[in-house]
Amino acid sequence: AAAIVLFGLMLPLAAFFWLRAAVLSWLALGRDLRGGVALRFVSGERSVTVLRHSSLAIEWDGAPAAAPRRLAVGEAAAVPEGAATYAVHARIADAAPGLDVVRRALTAAEREEVAGHARRLGRVPALLVGFTGVFALLTAQAFGGEGEALPGSGPLVLLWSATLAWGWFRHVKARRLARKLREDVENGWALRATAGQPAGAEVLAVSRIAWTVQGGPAPWRTMRGGRG
Repeated sequence: AAAIVLFGLMLPLAAFFWLRAAVLSWLALGRDLRGGVALRFVSGERSVTVLRHSSLAIEWDGAPAAAPRRLAVGEAAAVPEGAATYAVHARIADAAPGLDVVRRALTAAEREEVAGHARRLGRVPALLVGFTGVFALLTAQAFGGEGEALPGSGPLVLLWSATLAWGWFRHVKARRLARKLREDVENGWALRATAGQPAGAEVLAVSRIAWTVQGGPAPWRTMRGGRG
């Protein structure tokens, strides 16, 4: 019976994530309808207007969208213009060492954003804890009783073990990154190569993850969920 339950958890799990995404989408759309705020992005002659919370595109180039389409829209601290930079002896990817790297101070808004990413990455996912507990309980029932284990229990346990192990591995990596990001908040510097392939892109001084690319926020900063 426990093996059947283990197998049966796979379909409800997929249904749960689908339902969760649908509920979150409806809640976001409700916030948009109550708030009545939209964001308009312009680049040259092109433009797109999206709802603030649900990220649904409702207008393209000034014309109403034929059908709402969800876009990947996020928020990031603005990149300061004309910030003072200082030459440092460091190395970024394949940039030449020495004076080919400069640094600038992160703004207060940027440091707060880094701190926010650190807090999010450092949290233990409730779903991961919950499924680990359920898996441990059902595994104990499948193999802890008297007699032989139920047929088919072995492969299912291996599958769930591998899935949960991967989830915990990703969480451990996220916590390590969170620790480095907290150090970045205290350090308060971004590095930019002035020569070599990565010239122009900035990385955080401690974690060395991309911070700005071509004068704008690195893509991961504006993605829902961020880097993990």
